[in-house]
Amino acid sequence: MEKEILNQLEKDLSDKDFKDIKSVLDTHNEVDTAEFLSGLEIKNTVLIFRLLNKDVAADVFAYLEPELQQHIVNAMTDDELSAVIKELFADQVVDLVGELPAGVAQRVLKTVPAEKRAMVNRFLKYPENSAGSIMTGELVHLKKSMSVKEALAVVRSSDIDDEIIYTNYVTDARRHLEGVVHVKDLLMAQDDELVRDIMITDFVCTTTMTDQEEV
Repeated sequence: MEKEILNQLEKDLSDKDFKDIKSVLDTHNEVDTAEFLSGLEIKNTVLIFRLLNKDVAADVFAYLEPELQQHIVNAMTDDELSAVIKELFADQVVDLVGELPAGVAQRVLKTVPAEKRAMVNRFLKYPENSAGSIMTGELVHLKKSMSVKEALAVVRSSDIDDEIIYTNYVTDARRHLEGVVHVKDLLMAQDDELVRDIMITDFVCTTTMTDQEEV
């Protein structure tokens, strides 16, 4: 974060100008915002974190150190915690739960929506440092028989972060991987073209039990 902005935020904090702090941080890079929060006293970190919009807050939360995450979790109400956890990916929740004391971890898991909680619990069963322990289950499944128009409709309705839907996975009825297709290729193709004709079949894959270093 630029020194000029940091100085302004520190002045705003001293003046208790929380409205200006919020307006700056809600439009700023989440990594820089996390770094700014990490440099504050704990009481101020929690205070400023609560000012962030929930979607911004979740992104920032994912970049905070585990100790600071725990302090924020402990300071939150169940509703506040639920709003943040809902915006995290399943693998981010797994990372968070793995770093928290058992009692705090259980509280976090209780706020996770049922469908995502099942996914989180499944990931927690994978051995530490395995591919399964660091993967995400939130992705878009396409069928090779789909037209490009149909595939784009699935992507648009997926409600998944744009960083993830950049690459979509073509699977068969048993969810075996058959190919991958990038969003940019779907956008450049004709509506009536089939996914099978534009998907990539020369891909590298691994298993959930493979060591993450090998992955």
